[in-house]
Amino acid sequence: MTVRQALISSLHLFFVFVFFGAGFFFVSLSYLPDLRTYLSDMILFHTEMCTQIGVALFGVSFLLLLGLYGLNRGKFVRFMMGRHLVEMKEKVIRETIEVFFKKRLPKLSLIELDIVGQSHFEMKVAVKQCDDPDKTEHLLEQAEKDLAHLFLDRFGYQKSFVLSIDANKLGVS
Repeated sequence: MTVRQALISSLHLFFVFVFFGAGFFFVSLSYLPDLRTYLSDMILFHTEMCTQIGVALFGVSFLLLLGLYGLNRGKFVRFMMGRHLVEMKEKVIRETIEVFFKKRLPKLSLIELDIVGQSHFEMKVAVKQCDDPDKTEHLLEQAEKDLAHLFLDRFGYQKSFVLSIDANKLGVS
C-alpha cells in the first residue's frame, strides 16, 4: 500500500466517523431535552463561541479540500527531453511497460506503478512460473537493463527507477 492509498483510506474513515457521529448526535437530541436547552442557550447568548466554531470548521474544511485535491491530482512524471520539459501521465508509462513485458519478457507482469514526486517512479512486478531464484534474479536484472534502455529510447528518460518484486511471491523468507 502506498502513502497515497493510506491517506485516502484514512480520510475515508474520517468522513465515515464524522457523518456517523453527526447522525448519532442529531438522533440523540430528540432523547436529551437538557442538551437541546443548553445548545439553544449557547446559540442565543454565546454568539462569539458560535463564530469560533464556524471559523474552525471552515479551516478544517479548507484543509480537507486542499488534501483531497492534492491526493486526487493526476499522477505524472516530469523530466527534460532535450530542451523541453515533458509531463507524462502514469497511464502512458503503465501501458508502455505492460506491452513491453508482454512482448519481450512474458514471465514478468506489472503489478503496481507508483510515481514518487514528479520525476521518479517505482514498479512492482510479479514473476510467473518461478523455477529457480538465480534465474529470477537474472531475469530481473535483464528487465531493469531493458527497461532503462526502453525509457531512454522511447521517452528520453534517463533518471533512475525502482524495480522490485514481492518476496512472498517467490517463496523466499
